[in-house]
Amino acid sequence: MKVKMIAILLLCSIFLTGCFSYIDINRVIFVTALIIDVDEEGAPIFIAEAFHSFRSNETNTERGNKVFYKSKGETVFDAVRQLNAYSSYKLNYTQNRAIIFTERAARHGLKEFLDFLHRDQELLIRTFILIYIGNDPEELMETNLKENEYLGLYLYETQENPVLAGQRAIERFNQYLNNRLKGRRVDILTTFTHDKIMGEDKINIAGAAVMQEDKLVSILSNDEVRIYHLLMDTLHTGLLIVPHPAYPDKKVVLEVLKGNTKTSIKMEENTIILKKSIDIRTTFAETQESIVLDQGTIEKLQQEADFKIENEAKELFNLYKEKGIDLFDVQDIFETKYPQVTIPNVMEVTDLEIDVNVKIEGSTDILNFR
Repeated sequence: MKVKMIAILLLCSIFLTGCFSYIDINRVIFVTALIIDVDEEGAPIFIAEAFHSFRSNETNTERGNKVFYKSKGETVFDAVRQLNAYSSYKLNYTQNRAIIFTERAARHGLKEFLDFLHRDQELLIRTFILIYIGNDPEELMETNLKENEYLGLYLYETQENPVLAGQRAIERFNQYLNNRLKGRRVDILTTFTHDKIMGEDKINIAGAAVMQEDKLVSILSNDEVRIYHLLMDTLHTGLLIVPHPAYPDKKVVLEVLKGNTKTSIKMEENTIILKKSIDIRTTFAETQESIVLDQGTIEKLQQEADFKIENEAKELFNLYKEKGIDLFDVQDIFETKYPQVTIPNVMEVTDLEIDVNVKIEGSTDILNFR
């Protein structure tokens, strides 16, 4: 009998206990977005958007509101700790959805911020990292978005939106930590701006920041980001707008369904040849003028699309070759294939050879248009 009683008491002590390290939600403030800026001397400035839950004495119900905190310190850790000086409760970063650097901070350099953001146990390394093209973070935080009250949650949702995928760099913090150490230390991050449309605050997610040695050195447009994704085989999505085969002043739109890019590299005397073979499946999406989708018309459209992609790809590649920026990881590709060969800057002696094959697989039920 005593043994049974002891066993029951032990079971009760295991299952009838409270949660370890339990914290009342009313006694913690959850950060949803973190903006990092620098002053004229390069000192870090942190602005946090946060959610504060409290119990209303009027309605006797749980309520929540959005609060902001701002601080400056000699180091990143110092600035983060200073944020708590303005809060009644400890700031918690486990729900943070976006790490945002201002354009000024990105041009200054991200390196000094990365150690803390990686080392801190509360900050999530799978959070999205973005560059705000603008130098007034307070104006950004005052944005009144109707789709989502919290900027951090809104940016997280837009990064998950597949329609916009081809116009941005989908980069999480852990991916950036890896990519920034590859080859010539070049990677891209999503950029966004704050706009007003018909009197409403809007966030425009478009383009990408080219980062070299953790510093912003250039910005890609929407079309350049699309070509980048095609060459890097990271995404095959978006639209191809080509001239109408019978009316040169009119346009035809092809929607990209799926694609694949194969990459190879070889040495030829004093030149390195980077070859990209791009296969793209599209569907006919729109025409501005009458068209009959017979075999001859489809072949002309496919040739126009091939020509367009090839020209844009070579133009973008040569542009960054002249800038001395290894945007397409040529150094890493070359060193993987030729580990015994040492060339300090592979990009400057590399030429792009590209083979594009666009296929139009079909349309909607409407085949022709008059």
